[in-house]
Amino acid sequence: MSVIVRDVSVPNCPTVEVYCKGADSSILSTKTSYYSTLGLRTLWFAKRTISLEKFERWKREFEHGDDLSEGNDIALKKFMESVECEMELLGVTAIEDRLQDGVPECIRDLRRGGLKVWVLTGDKTETAINIAYASNLFSQDTELIHLAARNERDTEEMLDCMIENIDNKMQAKDEKLDEETHFGLVVNGESLTSCLKPEHLDKFLKLIKICRSVLCCRATPLQKASLVKLVKKRLHGKVLAIGDGANDVSMIQSADVGVGISGQEGMQAVMSSDYALARFRFLTTLLFVHGHWCYIRLAQVVLYFFYKNSMFVFTIFWHQIFNGFSSQVPIDQLYLMVYNFMFTSSDLFQYSIYQYLIFGMMEQDAEAELLLDHPELYTNGGIKKMYNWWSFWLNMIDALWQSAVVYFVAYLTFEQSELTCGHSGFS
Repeated sequence: MSVIVRDVSVPNCPTVEVYCKGADSSILSTKTSYYSTLGLRTLWFAKRTISLEKFERWKREFEHGDDLSEGNDIALKKFMESVECEMELLGVTAIEDRLQDGVPECIRDLRRGGLKVWVLTGDKTETAINIAYASNLFSQDTELIHLAARNERDTEEMLDCMIENIDNKMQAKDEKLDEETHFGLVVNGESLTSCLKPEHLDKFLKLIKICRSVLCCRATPLQKASLVKLVKKRLHGKVLAIGDGANDVSMIQSADVGVGISGQEGMQAVMSSDYALARFRFLTTLLFVHGHWCYIRLAQVVLYFFYKNSMFVFTIFWHQIFNGFSSQVPIDQLYLMVYNFMFTSSDLFQYSIYQYLIFGMMEQDAEAELLLDHPELYTNGGIKKMYNWWSFWLNMIDALWQSAVVYFVAYLTFEQSELTCGHSGFS
């Protein structure tokens, strides 16, 4: 990013200054490893002095390119390339990118809850790895796999070599390739571009399924969104994306659930997200508490709806059997209209003191403190513990049984009665 300034303190100043700020890969690609190994984010600064006449010519070209309806990006890119050249290096900044409080503990709990954690960042590889260790993405027993290919041919060879080496190591240990294998993949932006191409995609997918954690460095916003879509489409996973900057907007919008963090990098991520958080550590509360409660509530309410409607139909079914399938209406029209209202808005017979819709919104099968202390409880949703075929058919059997009780109690009560209102059915 560049800015052009002119010294107004000098009358008729014949020159203007161009100051440029950018990533080290754009201005200077060396002498940053030392800062990166310290976990610092590096930015280089440069400037250029140009004549006022040349600036006026560039200004006209810029305004003309800005008005173009087609090819606007190409024109602006050519203009910026003509300005941002022959720069004089000014210096470098090394900024400590501190983690928020609770981030390492949050990532640890996410793993305990059965979630795979990936980090997609635009930072330099060395900086990103140090942050990954500090945030518990990688641990001391994690074996890192570095994918840093120079071209597509190297990418294919490295993928084959990595998969073969991992297979050999796991066979030597007589273990299976599963989620518990402690491998961590580190891939840079250039290699990621090659890995996302169709000819390398299958091998890349096999590699990331082996690894417990994935760290993508120097990733562009488009690459972040492409990875999210890849996991959704090819791995059939549910993806939650969380970010705090404008570079994370496309990733957040591509995920099943987008979470934005409000902070110093603006509100673009928050405005594009489904949920907004003030701190990263609040993600555990969102998932393990509110996510768990919502799953329990939805599962029980949906099962109740199946039970309620099935019981109504089965009651009519019993009546038709004992009345020769005469198509006679066994239930008064008023009851037909009131039934759904009574047994949906308020289940007075099963829960005598509260409405069922309120139950569906307020039910808490466990305290929030317990859910936060035991993230493993979150896995109940992944294994479909509350809502599955067994619970569905159990509710259907319950509805069949209770409909039989309702009908046959009334049938046997009036079987010997002298009350007659006509007769139809089997003789």
